[in-house]
Amino acid sequence: MRPSPWLPAQYAGLWAGQSPAVERAVAALPGLAAPLAAQLVSSLRTNRARLRYDLFRQRGLLCGSGPVEAAHRTLLQVRLKRSGQRWSNDGLDCLVRLRSALKSPQRHLLTNLFKNPPA
Repeated sequence: MRPSPWLPAQYAGLWAGQSPAVERAVAALPGLAAPLAAQLVSSLRTNRARLRYDLFRQRGLLCGSGPVEAAHRTLLQVRLKRSGQRWSNDGLDCLVRLRSALKSPQRHLLTNLFKNPPA
């Protein structure tokens, strides 16, 4: 049995920035329960701006999870797993926010971090 070409076509549509076409394809998918289809379409509509992979690639941005996973590994795991390190959840949250702000080209994040500390 050959797999359906439907799913790869939807991936290609999202990759090309055709989120409305993907929404229509999901809504028209036979055999999908109406509440689930509505939920999926709603999620796609809500996240349209985040699904503009075509624009992201034009701007030279990376669209996969690999860079995020690599940053997590190099920026956080190495720092947090050093010998003798112990972190509370609150302390870890503060450290992650601080490291993110320091590594970001948006320096205002660092200023905002100190102006609005977590409760």
